[in-house]
Amino acid sequence: MPLPVLREAAAALRSMDPALPLHIHVAEQVKEVQACVAHTGRRPVELLLDTALLDERWCLVHATHATAAELQGIAASRAAVCVSISTEANLGDGFFDAARFMRAGGQLCVGSDSQATVAPAEELRWMEYQQRLRKRRRGVLADKSEPHAGDAAIRDVMVAGRWVVKDRLHAAERPLSGRFAELMSRLGAGAAP
Repeated sequence: MPLPVLREAAAALRSMDPALPLHIHVAEQVKEVQACVAHTGRRPVELLLDTALLDERWCLVHATHATAAELQGIAASRAAVCVSISTEANLGDGFFDAARFMRAGGQLCVGSDSQATVAPAEELRWMEYQQRLRKRRRGVLADKSEPHAGDAAIRDVMVAGRWVVKDRLHAAERPLSGRFAELMSRLGAGAAP
């Protein structure tokens, strides 16, 4: 996509909803990076950083082949990177340097791209394993606060650009909990002999 078109599209989306999250697939495959360099003289993440469009509402999907400097730039922009370890493994794309990105203060999330799997806890587990293979050591991303990549590690969930779970609380949990308790009470009363 030409940069002027990207700028125009981002501006149009911002005019519709300034809080709208934007995501873009970038630097997933080596051939993609090579083609971008051949066409523009710059790498795809480098081009995005040069647009000055990236902020906390942007999510770069994959960024598998981002350089150390590009990861630092993404982190500084406050944009997130969404990795899909099962997709990247399934397609043989390579390893995202999550450890470096997180050390730079980057915001990282997991998602599903090719639907190879739709299991966030499994993606987190394999992200840790991937980093262990990449760095050839144990416990790369896990720490004392999050020693294992299980369901408890999932704090926020976004679906179709809208927050469904924020700080481990489902958007409908409070409004529905009273109704659920009432229903359970009625079912319990009806089931009693």
